[in-house]
Amino acid sequence: MTSKMAESKRLIKEYERVASAAEGADLDAVAGRKKEMVQKLNTYVNKKKAAQADIAARVASTAAAVGVPGAAAAATAAARRWAGGRRRKTNTRWSASSTSAR
Repeated sequence: MTSKMAESKRLIKEYERVASAAEGADLDAVAGRKKEMVQKLNTYVNKKKAAQADIAARVASTAAAVGVPGAAAAATAAARRWAGGRRRKTNTRWSASSTSAR
């Protein structure tokens, strides 16, 4: 799944490059379309993070119900990591500083 999101980011960047290079391209329209695609991808990434956190929470509650010692704490920590700890890897916002470093 992560590879598909990375591919989506690459395709958005390629779209911007090709569309901007086209003769007579409306740069405002290209920027607007890129913004729309990035917003959709960000929405998807946030849904994925929420689903991962939900899965981890379910594992924690199941482990607690079964009585596995320490499993609930480990699953809760995993849920926190998925909820916000992977921001660098899945963040799809592009700025001048982030694109120049890649």
